[in-house]
Amino acid sequence: PPSPLPPSSPSSPSSPASPASPASLHPPPSLQPPPPLPPPSPLNKPAKKTKRPPKPSSSFPPLPEVTLERCLSAFTSAERISSSWHCQCCGAQRPADKQMSLRKLPMVLSIHVKRFEFVFIKGPRGG
Repeated sequence: PPSPLPPSSPSSPSSPASPASPASLHPPPSLQPPPPLPPPSPLNKPAKKTKRPPKPSSSFPPLPEVTLERCLSAFTSAERISSSWHCQCCGAQRPADKQMSLRKLPMVLSIHVKRFEFVFIKGPRGG
């Protein structure tokens, strides 16, 4: 049977892309390989080996042993707040304590332990 479409010349601009055209040699974008990775930056470099900590010195006292129990005990201990607290019932100014308590632990307990303690020491200049 004869073809319903007339034969088209390869140089015709309205002709569909021929099998040998450059557009047909490239795979569709979904099948192309990913672009190459950028060169490593200083942030992507592997971490350097850390130096060993210095040996204990006799000029510094040894650090106390820190346990999770001691951390939780310190976290839940009572803390004195300033005497400027106002009682909502009588309106009097009085000293007060605040304390964190745990009634029931969850199935998973996420704990953030602070590594430092801030102690304000008033110097000779008043601050």
